[in-house]
Amino acid sequence: MPKSFYRYFSYAAIFTLLVCSIVARADEVKSVAPKTTIANLPMGKLLAYCENGEKIVVVNARGEVVFTTEGDSPVLSRDRKKIVFTRRAELSSDNGSIYRDDLWIANLDDKSAPRQLTSTRDSEYAPSWNPDGTQIVFANRPDAHYGNGYGLIEIMDADGTKRHRITKNEGATEPTWSPDGKTIAFVKLGICRMDIHGKKRVRLTDDYTAGEPSWSPDSSLIAYSSGEDESVTTRDGRDGPIQHSSDDINIIRSDVPVKKSKFTERVSRGFFDFQRPVWSADSQWILCESDKDGVPLPEPSYDESDRRGPYNLYAIRRGSDEMRRVTIGKGSYQGASWR
Repeated sequence: MPKSFYRYFSYAAIFTLLVCSIVARADEVKSVAPKTTIANLPMGKLLAYCENGEKIVVVNARGEVVFTTEGDSPVLSRDRKKIVFTRRAELSSDNGSIYRDDLWIANLDDKSAPRQLTSTRDSEYAPSWNPDGTQIVFANRPDAHYGNGYGLIEIMDADGTKRHRITKNEGATEPTWSPDGKTIAFVKLGICRMDIHGKKRVRLTDDYTAGEPSWSPDSSLIAYSSGEDESVTTRDGRDGPIQHSSDDINIIRSDVPVKKSKFTERVSRGFFDFQRPVWSADSQWILCESDKDGVPLPEPSYDESDRRGPYNLYAIRRGSDEMRRVTIGKGSYQGASWR
């Protein structure tokens, strides 16, 4: 063979290796590229959410991921330096395995490893910061009543110390601290409020489906989710009408008892769920989670989970029909905290 042939063969082999290397590198970059896009967020510097029920993600205003960890129900502190969240742990008992939620905390400024705040046989969940980030209010479901609807509310310092109860084991849950630091909203057969010592209780709604209270920045309003039944019939009328409960976002005044209240603002409405509202800093937007862009079955089903697509985060402008989808990806995105 002439030398030119071997020279040509060598160049071709080198070219092939370079092409393969470039393609492999492209595949590698593609594999680690983020699968979720954050877009259309009206304002705010940090957004935390739970992805697929197991991973917490914190992104900045440019959509760049600044923190991730295992967990659920993230809540950012007002100064955006800390985040408290839950992690689920498995316990063994005479009746088999049961699960509990523990509270964890992480510093976002130094990216240190998350630290566990609670570790008991109780299930601690639904944390909320006080305004200066020194205390956390949370719900506690005692082990003896796990799954039976009982619950109480506690407060502790942000380092996990000085833990104390402010309600009895009476079924109170989902506490959230008002921005002015004076009041705690909670759920007990509707939306209620009390002072930070568990006294001066006031019922704000008589809707037993109401839950997930969220304070406006000036502490004058509370947004919450509430379910309502909608009758749906299969196309051929099989088994007659069925009921579906969809959640919508409503707003009430925080200072008026239910018997005197005449103000309720509806933020969302429709067949799909809108849940876990969060306010923007200017009170003009409500960020919530919804399955409105999910893909239901062609006809309703008795198994509600069969008709539910993945959840995404949406920003809804109050007093208008404007709604922006914030998360764009193939996962399910829930439990947002927005600062």
